[in-house]
Amino acid sequence: MKKLFAMSALAASMALVGCGGGDINLNAQNNSTTDNSVGDNSNNTTSGGNSSIVCAEYVKGGTTFSGQSDGTNCIYSETFVNFDNPLTENITLRDIGDGAHIFQGSLFVGENYATLAEATAAGIEEGGDGPSLTIQAGVTVAFQDAKSFVAIMRGSQIFANGTSTAPITFTSEADLLGNVEAEETQTWGGMILNGFAFTNACTYDAGWDQTSSDNPVITAGTECSILQEGTEGETSNHYGGAVANDNSGVMRYVVVKHAGFAIDNDNELNGINFGAIGSGTTLENIEIYANYDDGVEFFGGNVNLTNYVALYVRDDSLDIDQGYYGTIENALVIQGGSTVEADRTGAHCVESDGSASSTKSANITKGYTSKATINNLTCILSAKGPGVAGNGDPSGGINAEEAHHLTMNRSIVTTAYAADALKQDAGAANDIPAANLDFTNYCFQLEDSEDLQNAGNGLININTSVFACHDISANKDRNGDFTITAGSEYGAITGQAFLEAQDNVVATTLADDGSTTPDTGDFVILNGFYSVDVADMVVDGGAVAFDDATVTTIGAVSAGSDWTADWTYGLHDGKRAKALWFE
Repeated sequence: MKKLFAMSALAASMALVGCGGGDINLNAQNNSTTDNSVGDNSNNTTSGGNSSIVCAEYVKGGTTFSGQSDGTNCIYSETFVNFDNPLTENITLRDIGDGAHIFQGSLFVGENYATLAEATAAGIEEGGDGPSLTIQAGVTVAFQDAKSFVAIMRGSQIFANGTSTAPITFTSEADLLGNVEAEETQTWGGMILNGFAFTNACTYDAGWDQTSSDNPVITAGTECSILQEGTEGETSNHYGGAVANDNSGVMRYVVVKHAGFAIDNDNELNGINFGAIGSGTTLENIEIYANYDDGVEFFGGNVNLTNYVALYVRDDSLDIDQGYYGTIENALVIQGGSTVEADRTGAHCVESDGSASSTKSANITKGYTSKATINNLTCILSAKGPGVAGNGDPSGGINAEEAHHLTMNRSIVTTAYAADALKQDAGAANDIPAANLDFTNYCFQLEDSEDLQNAGNGLININTSVFACHDISANKDRNGDFTITAGSEYGAITGQAFLEAQDNVVATTLADDGSTTPDTGDFVILNGFYSVDVADMVVDGGAVAFDDATVTTIGAVSAGSDWTADWTYGLHDGKRAKALWFE
């Protein structure tokens, strides 16, 4: 049930209250627009009804810093925490019922160190050496300023343990006030996690095996502290190192809403940036809802993500880069359906880069490019052209570039709920010349020569999946199919033939006008966003049969085993602002 918040303006105040033992209690300044007719703002604890509101606090240098309760919410000023005043002590954000923990500045946990030597000198060498942020199940964390964001520094940890019936939500105060549209973005910044694991933006000695549990070795005389995307100047923070099993904490049943922020065209905050996050970290049941740039982006690291939902993401819903070699299991991606140019919603379901551009040649030689595995993806494309899709890209499925060794299994990629962008009504306000839309709404794209070589050599493996798009595969220029480079496993065949040569089913009879939906007639693969059983699937009028007969279900989620129930936002009646565009 949607939480209700009563709002009003409170006078900004700073209260100093003497505490036992000579400490000073510094209550965080309150500039919130939250309105409550009751509440004692002189203390961080307020009892009301059957619950007690306990705001977070910490002691530093003999001074107690605490959030200020307004009777419903806890308000935290920039004196409590901000980008230039990071937390250096552990804190807990407790469940306060229908209230929220509202931050006037950014929530930075731990000190940022621009070099590994500085971190080591401070005793920070792996996750757990720094402070931790603990968030109880059911908590809502909100931000007043569009530029504010969460950053967990190297060595620090977040423990956000929600449940299916009490998820943890990160959003803006504007959202709580009801001042945000259903697909609106950029109402606050987003989240960053920084770790000490591998990123191929750094330089490592040759000979390391990414599949082993061994740590890589940073090349002597080089630095491994990479500036995080979406930060600059005083907000700068860094990631990178050589601790494969680094532990940045736990994020479980977490919903991130209406986030994203652009410093400039090439430097943007995503829903969540994961910078060199190690395998000791737990990521389960995470949703990004209505986000400006990418949903989640992995800059290196080997952390696994299980049960991921991306809904109405403006750019790429799942972005992989800098040598990421973890596994994403069960990912439901539904692009936004708007064709309004200003909305710019929905680019790729998956953009998968193999390497940081500056180190690509060396990483290819050493074998240190990305090696992600994606199992059970459902990618529902809204089939838009680059003029109305996200970030100048069209509405596409899987994009691989910069020598990514991609593995994908048991997945569904489809545009079948929408008409081909090429068939937009002539003269419509958002129409795009047909010459610019050839092979635009593709399921699969390989961009670079290295990727075409990888495909020929069997280093891109896609199996037991259904591809049903108006354009099955596309080259870099999006004016035709690509042809892979003949190698040790495959000859010089087209992208569609490459998919068919592996254990996949390709639909070839979709009507461009959108009349062939994925749940009727001779084409049945989905019921809404739920996968139907493989035994009940029909493609091009025929039954779906994989060489691997043990595969009975594909895609992210089925109605009989719905891991999205209760905790997600935007998918189910009673917990969304609008119906899905294809319902």
